[in-house]
Amino acid sequence: MRELVARGERVRFIAHESNRKLMFGLPNLLICSPAFFFLATYCEKMAHGQNLGSIILADYAITASCFEKLGLDPHFLERFGAPIYAIDTWHLARTGAKIDLFGDQVKTLPLWPEVARYLSPVPFLSAETTPTAYRSLPQVTQISRKARQHVRSNLGLKHGDKAILFCSAIWQHHDYKNPAGERTATLIPKLLPVLLEELGQQVHIVHVGPEGYGLEETIPGRYHWLPALEATEFDTLLNSVDVMLSANFSASTIPKAILLRIPTVVLHNSHSIESLEELHAVATRMRSSVRAVFEAHLPLFPFLMWPLGYSKFLQPLVHDNPYLDTLTLVELLDMESVVEALRRYLFDGARRAECATRQEAYIAGVKALPRAVDLMTS
Repeated sequence: MRELVARGERVRFIAHESNRKLMFGLPNLLICSPAFFFLATYCEKMAHGQNLGSIILADYAITASCFEKLGLDPHFLERFGAPIYAIDTWHLARTGAKIDLFGDQVKTLPLWPEVARYLSPVPFLSAETTPTAYRSLPQVTQISRKARQHVRSNLGLKHGDKAILFCSAIWQHHDYKNPAGERTATLIPKLLPVLLEELGQQVHIVHVGPEGYGLEETIPGRYHWLPALEATEFDTLLNSVDVMLSANFSASTIPKAILLRIPTVVLHNSHSIESLEELHAVATRMRSSVRAVFEAHLPLFPFLMWPLGYSKFLQPLVHDNPYLDTLTLVELLDMESVVEALRRYLFDGARRAECATRQEAYIAGVKALPRAVDLMTS
């Protein structure tokens, strides 16, 4: 938006009312769910008498799915006579249109290659695989050492303690109405105490999410839950932790961590495990107490976005992507490697410095990419 405004354009948003917080302070038209079926009418009303410079679909996959649900023909956008651009968050030319969910379900995204021109945000996509890549680094606020210490003290961290940040989004707390999804949603929370036991008494988990995991008694004094934070508050917290832990390869919080040189460990599962025998065959280095947690959550399905899946869908983006140089992607069933990766970044200054060097190189490469607005005018 800032780039468009800078070149003298007026920007207006049409959004569902669930985006109220995101749209705060921006010129917008928010539409409630019952009225969303009249989306085309609202678009026509907003465009009436305007000389539109462009129409931008802020998330191509979500917009296309919404149009399909509403029974809207995307070609109606062409009547406004403006070029149509779609922010292709997933680079669907690489991933394909089929999303794997909960191990045994497939959702197929509708694609409109003849309607919209794609724009590919980096991170987390690879600029090396698409000519429509543009720099999309988030804004972050840095804080002083004194402010950082103040935040850590308020969390109850003492000198020498270490903090791991784990974030969960509202969609990771949903009632999925799917046994596999419900089961997998409880897996990571059950593993957090196990991780802290392995890492030692100095290590704390700071969890930011819409609901806590109720681990205060399980990990007394070392589990700190915070509700969803405003952007500035979140940046202040992120500045104050030692490592970010995520179970979502595509999480929007990871680029912020990269910009602040916070080492990030991303958990994923590439295995379909149906039985105890299959689990024991794969998890050969796992302690019995850890294995018991996985046994209680069988069967397991692959995921790169816990607890939904998206493993096959996102797998192409794991390859030939410099983004992977900035984080450590670890197999969840290899818990020894998970603990080793976290311990390395928590306690080994040389490894943290190496990670920061890789992150700096990646950021420099992203900053060299064109702006989205440059691609829109070329």
